[in-house]
Amino acid sequence: QGVRGDRTVEEAGVRALDPVSGDVVESIPLGTAPSAVSVGEGSVWVLDADDRTVSQIDPETRAVVRTFSTSSTPTDIAAGAGGVWVGQTTAAGGVVPSSVLRVDPESGRLVETFELPPARIGGPANVFPGGSRQHIAVAPDAVWVINPDLTVSRIDPRSNRIVARVRNVRAENIAAGDGDVWVTEGGTVT
Repeated sequence: QGVRGDRTVEEAGVRALDPVSGDVVESIPLGTAPSAVSVGEGSVWVLDADDRTVSQIDPETRAVVRTFSTSSTPTDIAAGAGGVWVGQTTAAGGVVPSSVLRVDPESGRLVETFELPPARIGGPANVFPGGSRQHIAVAPDAVWVINPDLTVSRIDPRSNRIVARVRNVRAENIAAGDGDVWVTEGGTVT
């Protein structure tokens, strides 16, 4: 952190917070503009869309274990079900993933790439109200991802295949837990 005039300039990175007090207990500098974080598979995973990187942080030592680059602009990250799942887009200004990478959390190596169903030509893909974005959700036995056409695909982490598609939604955000999958659609939660 530095000072310029009367303003404090913070370096880009992530902060570890005390779960009781909410106080910052550690600042970890990372990349240009960290934009998403996930905890799972024994690490903290931070995505930087500007730098096109993913960083792995040890939650005990709070040290960066490694940083690796992605082949396209990363949009989302989720860890669990035996992998680190990185959404990426090839669309200029795109915010919904056009593909999902499965990365091995131990080696950092690419296991599989899942191409998602494309948006309809002229469709409203990648247009969302508000600033929230969560397009990948991990459950113990499935990975759920919002497709460019706002439908949802289910990836089976055991077979490394897309095994289902939910077509009757226009999902904007997604979460999974306690046996349910939840999506936001406009002003509703489904």
